[in-house]
Amino acid sequence: MKTERFSNVAAMALLCIVPRVGRVARLVCLLGLAWLAVAGGRATTYNIGVWAHATASSEKEPASNAVDGRIRVNGSGAWVSASTVTFWGVIDYPWIQLDWDESVVVSKVLLYDIPGEQSHTAGGELVFDDGSRVLVRAIPDNGAPCVVEFPAKRTRSLRFEVTDGNGSNLGLSEIEVYGPPSDCLTAVDPYIETTRGRYFFFATGSQPFGMISAAPLTRNKNQGGGGYNYNDNVVLGFPQVHAWMLSGRCLMPTTGSVDAGAGESAWKSAFSHDGEIVQPAYHRQFLDRYNVWVEQTNTDRASLYRMTFTEADDAAILLNLGGYVGTSTMVNAHVTKVEGSRIAGYFDTTGRLWGGPDVVRMFFAAEFSRPFDALRPFGAMADSLVADTKATPRNEGMSYSDAPVAGVSACYKVEAGEQLMLKMAVSYTGLDNAERNLGEIEGFYFDATRAASQREWNDMLGRIDVSGGTEADRVKFYTDLWHTLLGRHKLDDRSGDYPDYTRGGRPDGKHVRGARLVVRHLDGPFHMYNSDALWLSQWNLNIMWGLAYPDVLDDFAASFLQYSLNGGLLARGPCAGAIRLS
Repeated sequence: MKTERFSNVAAMALLCIVPRVGRVARLVCLLGLAWLAVAGGRATTYNIGVWAHATASSEKEPASNAVDGRIRVNGSGAWVSASTVTFWGVIDYPWIQLDWDESVVVSKVLLYDIPGEQSHTAGGELVFDDGSRVLVRAIPDNGAPCVVEFPAKRTRSLRFEVTDGNGSNLGLSEIEVYGPPSDCLTAVDPYIETTRGRYFFFATGSQPFGMISAAPLTRNKNQGGGGYNYNDNVVLGFPQVHAWMLSGRCLMPTTGSVDAGAGESAWKSAFSHDGEIVQPAYHRQFLDRYNVWVEQTNTDRASLYRMTFTEADDAAILLNLGGYVGTSTMVNAHVTKVEGSRIAGYFDTTGRLWGGPDVVRMFFAAEFSRPFDALRPFGAMADSLVADTKATPRNEGMSYSDAPVAGVSACYKVEAGEQLMLKMAVSYTGLDNAERNLGEIEGFYFDATRAASQREWNDMLGRIDVSGGTEADRVKFYTDLWHTLLGRHKLDDRSGDYPDYTRGGRPDGKHVRGARLVVRHLDGPFHMYNSDALWLSQWNLNIMWGLAYPDVLDDFAASFLQYSLNGGLLARGPCAGAIRLS
């Protein structure tokens, strides 16, 4: 692969762009692509425990169950030893060992006890092939993970020796093993700045400048710590759009009895950062209230969810299309049942704090991996799958508006360990284009979709290569770089259609009232973007984009020119194709 280096002048310019990197000894900008880095021949983006051979001192259920990816599933997928308890209380504590074909670098291990109250593996030691040991204490007895972190070590084996427990047949539901950051992708820490950052700067379900931009919602406010906030321990749902003055379509997997019509306060769930994985194009959370693993990945215009139910129960996958979320308010939702596993529809968004069209229509298409048992409306949708709702300002002078909850529940009977997948796509031009955008994800191949999406992220982040400094410097740099590739989002569909809201409206302060949707088609090989224009980007972003992403900067320029042709003005904060802001 041919590598070209920027001049010293360009490198110095880029150093000015990211002053918070600290004492970086050397910064080199690479024009080209970077493949996933590997440790011991395998990408450390993933849990490397699943590549190990597992053996144990004794087995009632096989040791291989501890590395099968089935985590916290009640009644299956666990290593169960044949350990016993004497009548005076002594336990013959077992061990389990992971061996890799080649050496790996590890820095974090997650240990999950077997769910249930029959026994409890409470503590032990991790033993590496060089004889070194790491103490493990206070493993939770409800199946939640015990996170063990330590300085990175290279090893070919890892043994967990149980030294404390209660009951017979001790064991583990799963052992997950991770290495330290080894490539650009794993150097990104999405948690950074979530307590202060803007709503659309935590979008773990987005490609660089992608149309879809999904992420869990923990704090329902616009910015300044809104969206996903690390300090919160409750998730309110999974909105599919985090963009400049655009948001909406909130997913929430549930089990048991839930009053969906009462809104997010009724369906929210506690979660823990222990066991959570956050990366560009991948997010994993365990919903404590519902005992469900939720995994999220994406393509440019579609998101894909894999939900693993750890207990047999009645499940309802809620899709809320009404009320305030993040940066706008959803009203007038319409849903159509296309067939037993597919739905489509639209809703209007309104109440944009920084102006733009007073109404932007968002179309969507969704498909489940198997037909639902029933599709039930909730909230303002009543029994008709149509919600005729209006937004009401929260108080005088504020853009934030409330509206009734309105949505549908896809209902299922699920077994312990069962996986259900859902893919969803968005369009700003029509239902047919939403369906076409959904075609970006063929079938329900979650791992393959994740791998392809993360490869693109690694390629884009890898255009800038950093040497020297500390590991914290490197993490901060690539996290900042990730943010610079998130704030603007494509508006055009796979077909080349895109929305234009420059016609028929009248300016009203920062807003445009009554603008009508005109569907246009791209005439050139570029994209149309939703963005806050070039607000303050003259300080650093224009330089950085021009140096490392000149193809993207060309796209931005062509998009702005097209906006001026459509609306007769240079775009200022172009939201959904509208440009008139005062």
